[in-house]
Amino acid sequence: MTTRVALLLAAGPAVLAGALVMRAAGVDRVDIAQHVGVALVFATLAALTPTWRPRDEGPPRWWPSALLAACLFLPLTDSQDWGPRRWLYFGGLGLYVAPVVLPVLLLGVGRLPAVSLLSAGLALLLQPDAAQLTALAVASIPVLVASTHRPVAKLLIALSLLVAVYVGWTLPDPLAPVDHVEGLLRLAASFGALALGGAVLAAVIPSLTMWRLSFRLRSAGLLAVGLYYIVLIGLAPLEVTPVPLLGFGAGPIVGYALMAWAARRSA
Repeated sequence: MTTRVALLLAAGPAVLAGALVMRAAGVDRVDIAQHVGVALVFATLAALTPTWRPRDEGPPRWWPSALLAACLFLPLTDSQDWGPRRWLYFGGLGLYVAPVVLPVLLLGVGRLPAVSLLSAGLALLLQPDAAQLTALAVASIPVLVASTHRPVAKLLIALSLLVAVYVGWTLPDPLAPVDHVEGLLRLAASFGALALGGAVLAAVIPSLTMWRLSFRLRSAGLLAVGLYYIVLIGLAPLEVTPVPLLGFGAGPIVGYALMAWAARRSA
């Protein structure tokens, strides 16, 4: 089984559990259909789309991850004068950019991650998005350890992200949580301990799969992405960011599928 297929299959229980909790809570069937439909479409695209392979198999290039980090600044171009700026709008639809970009950025950040990690941290601080910033900071640990930066540089990068996280949590976030987005685990808990336990188990399966694969493939990127998702699940009681793959929203699903597509090596 390829790494890509293993990752896509690991996400299935979380998407299904989210849909079941939403259905039990009486969420609009259109929203549930959209949640499942987006997952099916992007999982299919990720499974069937060949991964581009450069002819030159030299050292990993730094610019793809830097370009991804630059994409995190796009929501800041929105002209709104209130609240966080975390979305790109297409007509009446908004796409949450951070969970689309961060998983694939962490996966492929390479041996020289300083520019990408610091740029991403700055973008998330400016939005502001303390939850995604915290997940990025924690997930950067294995990436920095595996990088070719000098120890002093690694320490300075880590400290910079830590300071950004501290500042991020001091900034106001006036957005109220939505039950079937940020509050999905609370919804599951309202149906009993068994429902909550099942939802949490489904949510952590992708990270457990990534960690297993990371040790088999010696991939700091997969280990980092697994940490990224675990941190977001750990922040779920605060209801400050969508519960990955369980909560309603296209951004986390698209980001996961993109990350699985980019994980081209065989398990």
